[in-house]
Amino acid sequence: MSLWRVAVNATSGASEGPPERISTPPFAAPFSLTAASRASRLALVSWSANESLHDFGLDPDRGALLDDVTWIAREPALARHPDPAPGGGEIVFSAAVPGTGETNLVLSSLEGAAPRRLTDDPFRDDGPRWSPDGSRIAFHSDRGGRTEIWAIRPDGSGLERLAWIPGENVMFPVWSPDGTRLAFTRARGGALVVRVDRAGESPIELPALDEADAAFTPSSWSPDGSTLAGDAHGIVLFRLDERRYQRITGAGEKPTWLPDGRRLLFADAGGISIVDARTGTTARLFASGPSTVVPGFGLTRDGRRLYVSLAADDRTISLVTLAEPDPPAASAQGVK
Repeated sequence: MSLWRVAVNATSGASEGPPERISTPPFAAPFSLTAASRASRLALVSWSANESLHDFGLDPDRGALLDDVTWIAREPALARHPDPAPGGGEIVFSAAVPGTGETNLVLSSLEGAAPRRLTDDPFRDDGPRWSPDGSRIAFHSDRGGRTEIWAIRPDGSGLERLAWIPGENVMFPVWSPDGTRLAFTRARGGALVVRVDRAGESPIELPALDEADAAFTPSSWSPDGSTLAGDAHGIVLFRLDERRYQRITGAGEKPTWLPDGRRLLFADAGGISIVDARTGTTARLFASGPSTVVPGFGLTRDGRRLYVSLAADDRTISLVTLAEPDPPAASAQGVK
Protein backbone atom coordinates (compact mmCIF):
# COMPACT_ATOMS: atom_id res chain seq x y z
CA MET A 1 0.00 0.00 0.00
CA SER A 2 1.53 3.27 -1.18
CA LEU A 3 0.42 6.55 -2.72
CA TRP A 4 0.76 6.81 -6.52
CA ARG A 5 -0.21 9.34 -9.19
CA VAL A 6 -0.79 9.16 -12.92
CA ALA A 7 -0.89 11.80 -15.65
CA VAL A 8 -4.36 12.18 -17.16
CA ASN A 9 -5.93 14.11 -20.00
CA ALA A 10 -7.77 17.03 -18.43
CA THR A 11 -10.66 16.69 -20.90
CA SER A 12 -11.17 12.96 -21.31
CA GLY A 13 -9.64 11.63 -18.10
CA ALA A 14 -7.62 9.05 -20.09
CA SER A 15 -4.23 8.16 -18.63
CA GLU A 16 -1.20 9.54 -20.40
CA GLY A 17 1.59 7.52 -18.89
CA PRO A 18 2.41 4.81 -16.38
CA PRO A 19 1.63 5.25 -12.67
CA GLU A 20 4.38 6.87 -10.58
CA ARG A 21 4.95 6.00 -6.93
CA ILE A 22 5.21 9.17 -4.82
CA SER A 23 5.39 7.81 -1.26
CA THR A 24 8.52 5.92 -0.33
CA PRO A 25 7.18 4.45 2.95
CA PRO A 26 4.64 1.65 2.69
CA PHE A 27 1.28 1.89 4.41
CA ALA A 28 -0.09 -0.90 6.57
CA ALA A 29 -3.65 -0.85 5.26
CA PRO A 30 -5.91 0.48 2.52
CA PHE A 31 -6.83 4.15 2.80
CA SER A 32 -9.09 6.74 1.25
CA LEU A 33 -8.13 10.23 0.06
CA THR A 34 -9.86 13.53 0.60
CA ALA A 35 -8.66 16.61 -1.26
CA ALA A 36 -7.96 19.64 0.90
CA SER A 37 -8.09 23.28 -0.17
CA ARG A 38 -5.06 22.93 -2.46
CA ALA A 39 -4.28 20.17 -4.91
CA SER A 40 -0.95 19.51 -3.20
CA ARG A 41 -2.56 18.65 0.15
CA LEU A 42 -4.45 15.44 0.86
CA ALA A 43 -5.96 13.82 3.92
CA LEU A 44 -5.29 10.06 4.15
CA VAL A 45 -7.75 8.06 6.22
CA SER A 46 -7.00 4.39 6.83
CA TRP A 47 -10.21 2.41 7.00
CA SER A 48 -9.34 -1.10 8.14
CA ALA A 49 -7.65 -2.41 11.26
CA ASN A 50 -4.51 -4.21 10.17
CA GLU A 51 -1.06 -5.31 11.28
CA SER A 52 0.81 -6.49 8.21
CA LEU A 53 4.36 -7.72 7.76
CA HIS A 54 6.86 -5.94 5.52
CA ASP A 55 10.32 -6.95 4.35
CA PHE A 56 12.76 -4.01 4.28
CA GLY A 57 16.14 -3.93 2.60
CA LEU A 58 18.89 -2.77 4.98
CA ASP A 59 22.47 -1.66 4.39
CA PRO A 60 24.16 -2.80 7.62
CA ASP A 61 27.41 -1.01 6.81
CA ARG A 62 25.76 2.40 6.51
CA GLY A 63 22.98 1.59 8.95
CA ALA A 64 20.38 2.73 6.43
CA LEU A 65 17.10 1.35 5.12
CA LEU A 66 16.87 0.89 1.37
CA ASP A 67 13.98 1.74 -0.92
CA ASP A 68 13.35 -1.98 -1.21
CA VAL A 69 10.15 -2.95 0.58
CA THR A 70 7.97 -6.02 0.04
CA TRP A 71 4.58 -6.64 1.60
CA ILE A 72 4.52 -10.21 2.89
CA ALA A 73 2.06 -12.46 4.72
CA ARG A 74 -1.09 -10.56 3.72
CA GLU A 75 -3.13 -13.11 5.63
CA PRO A 76 -3.76 -13.28 8.52
CA ALA A 77 -4.46 -9.58 9.01
CA LEU A 78 -3.09 -9.14 12.55
CA ALA A 79 0.54 -10.29 12.35
CA ARG A 80 3.42 -9.20 14.55
CA HIS A 81 6.72 -10.23 16.18
CA PRO A 82 8.35 -11.67 13.03
CA ASP A 83 11.58 -13.66 13.23
CA PRO A 84 13.39 -15.05 10.14
CA ALA A 85 14.85 -18.56 10.20
CA PRO A 86 18.63 -18.66 10.77
CA GLY A 87 19.15 -20.35 7.41
CA GLY A 88 16.74 -18.07 5.56
CA GLY A 89 13.75 -19.07 3.46
CA GLU A 90 11.12 -18.93 6.21
CA ILE A 91 9.75 -16.53 8.78
CA VAL A 92 7.74 -17.19 11.93
CA PHE A 93 5.36 -14.69 13.50
CA SER A 94 2.33 -14.49 15.77
CA ALA A 95 -1.15 -13.84 14.40
CA ALA A 96 -4.13 -12.79 16.48
CA VAL A 97 -7.60 -14.03 15.62
CA PRO A 98 -9.89 -10.95 15.56
CA GLY A 99 -12.67 -10.98 18.12
CA THR A 100 -11.11 -13.73 20.26
CA GLY A 101 -8.31 -14.08 22.77
CA GLU A 102 -6.57 -16.56 20.48
CA THR A 103 -3.10 -15.94 19.05
CA ASN A 104 -1.32 -18.55 16.94
CA LEU A 105 2.19 -19.08 15.64
CA VAL A 106 2.40 -18.96 11.85
CA LEU A 107 5.26 -20.12 9.63
CA SER A 108 5.53 -18.54 6.20
CA SER A 109 7.83 -19.28 3.29
CA LEU A 110 9.59 -16.25 1.86
CA GLU A 111 9.30 -17.85 -1.57
CA GLY A 112 5.56 -17.22 -1.81
CA ALA A 113 4.04 -20.43 -0.42
CA ALA A 114 0.90 -20.09 1.71
CA PRO A 115 1.52 -19.56 5.45
CA ARG A 116 0.75 -22.46 7.77
CA ARG A 117 -0.13 -22.46 11.45
CA LEU A 118 2.25 -24.12 13.88
CA THR A 119 -0.33 -23.78 16.63
CA ASP A 120 -4.10 -23.68 16.17
CA ASP A 121 -5.90 -23.69 19.49
CA PRO A 122 -7.67 -21.27 21.88
CA PHE A 123 -4.46 -20.24 23.69
CA ARG A 124 -2.31 -17.12 23.41
CA ASP A 125 0.94 -18.12 21.69
CA ASP A 126 3.20 -15.14 21.03
CA GLY A 127 6.77 -13.80 20.86
CA PRO A 128 8.29 -16.57 18.69
CA ARG A 129 12.08 -16.80 18.34
CA TRP A 130 14.11 -19.31 16.33
CA SER A 131 16.90 -21.13 18.13
CA PRO A 132 20.31 -20.34 16.57
CA ASP A 133 20.53 -23.81 14.99
CA GLY A 134 17.02 -23.55 13.54
CA SER A 135 15.80 -26.71 15.27
CA ARG A 136 13.23 -25.11 17.61
CA ILE A 137 11.10 -22.02 18.03
CA ALA A 138 10.70 -20.64 21.55
CA PHE A 139 7.58 -18.63 22.43
CA HIS A 140 5.36 -17.76 25.38
CA SER A 141 1.96 -19.34 25.89
CA ASP A 142 -0.80 -19.58 28.49
CA ARG A 143 -1.58 -23.18 27.49
CA GLY A 144 -0.36 -24.39 30.89
CA GLY A 145 -2.69 -22.14 32.88
CA ARG A 146 -0.09 -19.39 33.26
CA THR A 147 2.05 -17.70 30.64
CA GLU A 148 5.28 -19.70 30.35
CA ILE A 149 8.09 -20.28 27.86
CA TRP A 150 7.48 -23.13 25.43
CA ALA A 151 9.19 -24.50 22.33
CA ILE A 152 8.03 -26.24 19.17
CA ARG A 153 9.78 -27.69 16.11
CA PRO A 154 9.30 -26.02 12.71
CA ASP A 155 7.19 -28.99 11.55
CA GLY A 156 4.78 -28.50 14.47
CA SER A 157 6.04 -31.45 16.54
CA GLY A 158 7.94 -31.58 19.83
CA LEU A 159 5.85 -29.10 21.82
CA GLU A 160 7.46 -28.74 25.25
CA ARG A 161 7.66 -26.34 28.17
CA LEU A 162 11.13 -24.79 28.41
CA ALA A 163 11.08 -22.31 31.29
CA TRP A 164 8.69 -21.10 33.96
CA ILE A 165 8.46 -19.49 37.39
CA PRO A 166 5.97 -21.17 39.77
CA GLY A 167 2.96 -18.93 40.35
CA GLU A 168 4.11 -16.23 37.90
CA ASN A 169 3.67 -15.25 34.26
CA VAL A 170 6.77 -14.93 32.07
CA MET A 171 7.09 -14.00 28.41
CA PHE A 172 9.21 -13.00 25.40
CA PRO A 173 12.10 -15.51 25.23
CA VAL A 174 15.42 -14.41 23.71
CA TRP A 175 18.01 -17.04 22.70
CA SER A 176 21.71 -16.54 23.38
CA PRO A 177 23.89 -16.76 20.23
CA ASP A 178 25.15 -20.23 21.14
CA GLY A 179 21.64 -21.52 21.96
CA THR A 180 22.51 -22.57 25.52
CA ARG A 181 20.59 -19.83 27.37
CA LEU A 182 17.27 -18.04 27.23
CA ALA A 183 16.50 -14.61 28.63
CA PHE A 184 12.88 -13.81 29.35
CA THR A 185 10.72 -11.32 31.24
CA ARG A 186 8.46 -11.45 34.28
CA ALA A 187 5.00 -10.05 33.62
CA ARG A 188 5.28 -8.04 36.82
CA GLY A 189 8.69 -6.66 35.80
CA GLY A 190 12.26 -7.91 35.81
CA ALA A 191 14.28 -10.29 33.66
CA LEU A 192 15.75 -13.77 34.07
CA VAL A 193 18.23 -16.04 32.31
CA VAL A 194 18.06 -19.85 32.28
CA ARG A 195 20.40 -22.52 30.92
CA VAL A 196 18.34 -24.66 28.55
CA ASP A 197 21.24 -27.04 27.95
CA ARG A 198 21.09 -28.13 31.60
CA ALA A 199 17.81 -29.84 32.42
CA GLY A 200 16.15 -28.67 35.62
CA GLU A 201 18.44 -25.71 36.28
CA SER A 202 16.65 -22.79 37.91
CA PRO A 203 16.56 -19.38 36.20
CA ILE A 204 18.88 -16.67 37.44
CA GLU A 205 17.24 -13.32 38.09
CA LEU A 206 18.99 -10.22 36.78
CA PRO A 207 19.49 -7.40 39.28
CA ALA A 208 16.86 -4.70 39.43
CA LEU A 209 17.47 -1.55 37.45
CA ASP A 210 18.41 1.25 39.84
CA GLU A 211 15.77 3.64 38.50
CA ALA A 212 12.33 4.44 39.82
CA ASP A 213 9.41 2.84 37.98
CA ALA A 214 11.68 1.17 35.42
CA ALA A 215 12.01 -2.57 34.79
CA PHE A 216 14.36 -4.08 32.23
CA THR A 217 12.78 -6.11 29.40
CA PRO A 218 15.43 -7.89 27.24
CA SER A 219 14.81 -8.30 23.51
CA SER A 220 18.17 -9.01 21.83
CA TRP A 221 21.46 -10.73 22.71
CA SER A 222 24.67 -9.19 21.34
CA PRO A 223 26.45 -11.31 18.69
CA ASP A 224 29.31 -12.11 21.10
CA GLY A 225 26.91 -13.14 23.88
CA SER A 226 28.24 -10.60 26.36
CA THR A 227 25.38 -8.12 26.51
CA LEU A 228 21.60 -8.11 26.60
CA ALA A 229 19.81 -5.17 25.02
CA GLY A 230 16.32 -4.25 26.15
CA ASP A 231 14.12 -1.39 27.16
CA ALA A 232 13.12 0.39 30.35
CA HIS A 233 11.65 3.76 29.36
CA GLY A 234 14.32 3.82 26.67
CA ILE A 235 17.09 1.55 25.43
CA VAL A 236 19.22 -0.11 28.11
CA LEU A 237 22.12 -2.60 27.97
CA PHE A 238 22.97 -5.23 30.58
CA ARG A 239 26.61 -6.41 30.67
CA LEU A 240 26.38 -9.99 31.88
CA ASP A 241 29.99 -10.39 33.09
CA GLU A 242 29.94 -7.09 34.95
CA ARG A 243 26.28 -7.43 35.99
CA ARG A 244 25.65 -3.76 35.36
CA TYR A 245 23.26 -1.68 33.30
CA GLN A 246 24.04 1.07 30.83
CA ARG A 247 21.36 3.45 29.60
CA ILE A 248 21.68 4.37 25.92
CA THR A 249 18.52 6.39 25.15
CA GLY A 250 15.64 7.98 27.01
CA ALA A 251 12.98 6.62 24.64
CA GLY A 252 12.33 3.59 22.44
CA GLU A 253 11.41 -0.09 22.67
CA LYS A 254 12.51 -3.57 21.60
CA PRO A 255 16.11 -2.99 20.42
CA THR A 256 17.75 -5.42 17.99
CA TRP A 257 21.53 -5.71 17.58
CA LEU A 258 23.06 -5.28 14.15
CA PRO A 259 25.70 -7.89 13.23
CA ASP A 260 28.55 -5.46 14.06
CA GLY A 261 27.67 -5.70 17.77
CA ARG A 262 27.90 -1.93 18.06
CA ARG A 263 24.63 -0.52 16.75
CA LEU A 264 21.01 -1.33 17.50
CA LEU A 265 17.71 -0.77 15.73
CA PHE A 266 14.71 0.04 17.90
CA ALA A 267 11.07 1.13 17.69
CA ASP A 268 10.62 4.80 18.50
CA ALA A 269 7.51 7.00 18.29
CA GLY A 270 5.87 4.77 15.70
CA GLY A 271 8.98 4.50 13.52
CA ILE A 272 12.46 2.93 13.46
CA SER A 273 15.65 4.49 14.83
CA ILE A 274 19.26 3.37 15.10
CA VAL A 275 21.68 4.05 17.96
CA ASP A 276 25.42 3.56 18.42
CA ALA A 277 25.89 1.76 21.76
CA ARG A 278 29.33 3.33 22.28
CA THR A 279 28.52 6.96 21.57
CA GLY A 280 24.74 7.11 22.07
CA THR A 281 24.37 8.78 18.67
CA THR A 282 20.83 8.22 17.42
CA ALA A 283 19.31 8.68 13.95
CA ARG A 284 15.82 8.22 12.58
CA LEU A 285 15.59 5.58 9.82
CA PHE A 286 11.90 5.24 9.10
CA ALA A 287 8.63 7.02 9.79
CA SER A 288 5.42 6.26 7.98
CA GLY A 289 1.92 7.68 8.14
CA PRO A 290 -0.75 6.53 8.37
CA SER A 291 1.13 3.45 9.63
CA THR A 292 3.00 2.89 12.87
CA VAL A 293 5.71 0.33 13.58
CA VAL A 294 4.79 -2.47 15.96
CA PRO A 295 7.76 -2.89 18.38
CA GLY A 296 9.69 -6.11 17.82
CA PHE A 297 11.66 -6.65 14.59
CA GLY A 298 13.16 -9.67 12.89
CA LEU A 299 16.64 -9.28 11.39
CA THR A 300 18.48 -11.77 9.18
CA ARG A 301 21.90 -13.02 10.27
CA ASP A 302 23.69 -10.86 7.69
CA GLY A 303 21.68 -7.80 8.69
CA ARG A 304 20.45 -7.16 5.15
CA ARG A 305 16.73 -7.90 5.55
CA LEU A 306 14.54 -6.43 8.28
CA TYR A 307 11.05 -7.77 8.96
CA VAL A 308 8.62 -5.28 10.48
CA SER A 309 4.92 -5.28 11.34
CA LEU A 310 3.17 -2.04 10.39
CA ALA A 311 -0.13 -1.20 12.06
CA ALA A 312 -3.05 0.97 11.01
CA ASP A 313 -6.64 1.27 12.16
CA ASP A 314 -9.76 3.28 11.39
CA ARG A 315 -8.70 6.04 13.78
CA THR A 316 -5.63 6.96 11.74
CA ILE A 317 -5.77 10.24 9.81
CA SER A 318 -2.73 11.81 8.18
CA LEU A 319 -2.27 15.07 6.31
CA VAL A 320 0.07 14.81 3.33
CA THR A 321 1.69 17.60 1.36
CA LEU A 322 2.70 16.51 -2.13
CA ALA A 323 5.79 17.89 -3.80
CA GLU A 324 5.17 19.83 -6.96
CA PRO A 325 5.20 17.45 -9.94
CA ASP A 326 7.57 17.86 -12.85
CA PRO A 327 6.07 20.08 -15.56
CA PRO A 328 4.48 18.10 -18.41
CA ALA A 329 6.26 17.78 -21.73
CA ALA A 330 5.37 20.40 -24.37
CA SER A 331 3.34 17.89 -26.40
CA ALA A 332 1.31 16.61 -23.42
CA GLN A 333 -2.31 17.73 -23.17
CA GLY A 334 -2.93 16.54 -19.61
CA VAL A 335 -1.86 17.52 -16.12
CA LYS A 336 -0.58 15.61 -13.09
